[in-house]
Amino acid sequence: MIFCRHLNQFDVVNDADLDKILCYPNPLSQECSKRLEEVKSLGIKAIFNYGSIKIGKLSVIGKGHAGIVTLAYHNLYGYVALKIRRIDSKRDSLRQEALIMKLAEDVNGIPRVYDYTDNFIVREYIDGYILRDYISNNIDSQRLRILLISLIELFYKLDIRGIDVEEIRNPLKQIVVRCDDPRNVYIIDLESARIRKNSNNLPRVLSFILNGKIGDKYVYEIIDLGYNHRKTLLLYATMYKRGSNEERREMANRIIDVILGQ
Repeated sequence: MIFCRHLNQFDVVNDADLDKILCYPNPLSQECSKRLEEVKSLGIKAIFNYGSIKIGKLSVIGKGHAGIVTLAYHNLYGYVALKIRRIDSKRDSLRQEALIMKLAEDVNGIPRVYDYTDNFIVREYIDGYILRDYISNNIDSQRLRILLISLIELFYKLDIRGIDVEEIRNPLKQIVVRCDDPRNVYIIDLESARIRKNSNNLPRVLSFILNGKIGDKYVYEIIDLGYNHRKTLLLYATMYKRGSNEERREMANRIIDVILGQ
């Protein structure tokens, strides 16, 4: 585990408050004692009060419709991210998300999964800023071009594996830039991912490039994409959707050339 930022010493969530994390948002649930034993059996030694998202007086690093994510300590892997299924989640298990992540574990940009159950996923913790915060602080065109190319490569590889991530239409909260490096991007939430024969993540990234905004500017304005270049990207997106795996690689390369201004 590598921490890229200077972080203060973490406070451990005490036993009295663990139910507020493990059984969010109903710490009085009868399931809490079972979950405490379950998380211990996974090798979790401590859960930390850390992150930018508040649950009452406690802090976590992520919160969504199906679960919350905390920083934790594992007896083998050290610092890890622990995803916890919410008590009120409509999903009855986190296993599908974990299995999809393991299916793509050879892809640079997918956190490694160490263990999982219906209620928990123990995975690699990716230290960095979510895309929205990163690009707000690093808005120069060159770094943004590098980052967009990294996203194109990542989601092309997921497309080839048939892993479809609909929520990537707006990647600002789904992507973490590790260690301030635009070449080192990770998708941290595959909650909505599905296995599909014709996965089309890369065109969604192009939609973000052509329609997304950073502050009061469109992404394409920051990287100086003129009308003809944008029209070419739309054509390549259509060809990509219809193409074989080999043709998709060629279209991905052409898209990268356009982003680079070639």
